[in-house]
Amino acid sequence: MKKSIHNWKYWGIELSVFWLLLLPVYASGGNTTNLTLEVSNNSTTEDIIIDLTASKIACNETAKSCNLSEGLQCRDNLCKCAYDNLIYNEEQQKCFAKVGEPCGFFIGLVNSSTVACPENAVCVLTNFEVVRDGQNNQYSVHRCACSYTNYQNDQGECVPMAKHGEGCDDKRKCNPDSELICVKNVCECPFKQDQFFDSQLQKCVSYAGGNCTRYCVPNSVCDFYGSGTCQCRLDYRVNGERMCEPIPPGYLSPCLGEKELCNTDAGLSCIDKICNCKNPLHQVYDFQLDKCIGLAGDYCDPDEVSLGKCVKDAACVKKKSSPDQHVCQCNTGFSTTPFRKCMKSHQEICSNEFCNVFRGLACINGSCQCYDSFLKYDISAEACVSSVGSPCGKIFAPVFSGDWMKISCPECDSYYFTCEKNSRCTRDFSQGEIGTLEKFRCQIHPDESSVKSKST
Repeated sequence: MKKSIHNWKYWGIELSVFWLLLLPVYASGGNTTNLTLEVSNNSTTEDIIIDLTASKIACNETAKSCNLSEGLQCRDNLCKCAYDNLIYNEEQQKCFAKVGEPCGFFIGLVNSSTVACPENAVCVLTNFEVVRDGQNNQYSVHRCACSYTNYQNDQGECVPMAKHGEGCDDKRKCNPDSELICVKNVCECPFKQDQFFDSQLQKCVSYAGGNCTRYCVPNSVCDFYGSGTCQCRLDYRVNGERMCEPIPPGYLSPCLGEKELCNTDAGLSCIDKICNCKNPLHQVYDFQLDKCIGLAGDYCDPDEVSLGKCVKDAACVKKKSSPDQHVCQCNTGFSTTPFRKCMKSHQEICSNEFCNVFRGLACINGSCQCYDSFLKYDISAEACVSSVGSPCGKIFAPVFSGDWMKISCPECDSYYFTCEKNSRCTRDFSQGEIGTLEKFRCQIHPDESSVKSKST
């Protein structure tokens, strides 16, 4: 005889509360099932008590002595799994659902049972699958599924995915959480030349500058949307071991000698507690290259990184007079300036480039020519020279007053002219008193004139 579930009390607690603790989650393939709970008229409190020492032993249908919390039920006078799709574990004395089968709270025709999932599996909520109880209440269904890093084998068990160096195939996949892929039936990192497997993290980690999937060496990040490589963070650089290390103090930064070395990769050395070029008399710091470079005409060393780079348009070549030494020499078509840099020389094609203003050259009609047609180019001096009586020295160039000139060539605000052979550039006071209008003109030097007269 069925007994009203709302009128029956168990240990002073209404069965309606007990019913909520045993929510129905029993279903198969998404179909709904109507279930009822039957209690006989002659049931007593002792009959309802569950024996928590349940195992696969003989039981009494009336006493209900099997451990329901372990998924057991008294069937054929033996404690068995409540449903045929469950597997009994002898060691744990517990019933487990197979992968893909319902799990959680079950309400049977006589008793309620709790069904757990096997090892490496979890009980997850399924989509659009429900079950109804005897009161037409609707509940969502949970089923056993392998956890993220496990896969289902042919026996319906959840087995851990293959680790680094282990075998893999179409069935046994590599652990995706470790970023591994299956290469010739062995789990390896996808970028073997750029990565190493961190046994502590159990991840594939990329070196600085190497291709990456997610994880990089410390102080670097994977540039997913750019180069696809690990880039060192700000104020860090790649070292010889492809790791990211702090960048040492840069040019003109304070330093403490042996305790705080300057950036040697930039050719810097700690001089009087300031980071300066290793050879300040022969080098200049190039802010675009972020390193010290050799000045034109000065010594260089092609075998040393910090000394082998020369100023723009110059190269480190063997010195003609001393083959054992090297100097920074301007390339063909360029000549040196007083600032020991290289600028375009006579008759070289020019557009936006500067001709060597220190040699009296200007960009005229697309080529480097003497600034004034009365000047003549002296091949031996590699400069435009003025004749005796003509202006010389530094002549201000008003066309160079723009900001572009100040940025591109700040020292090119004037033209410079030397004098022809046997003459010198001296002040000419014939135009006025000292301090009024001074001019420099090429004049035959007394010493030069005496030499000239003796020769004649």
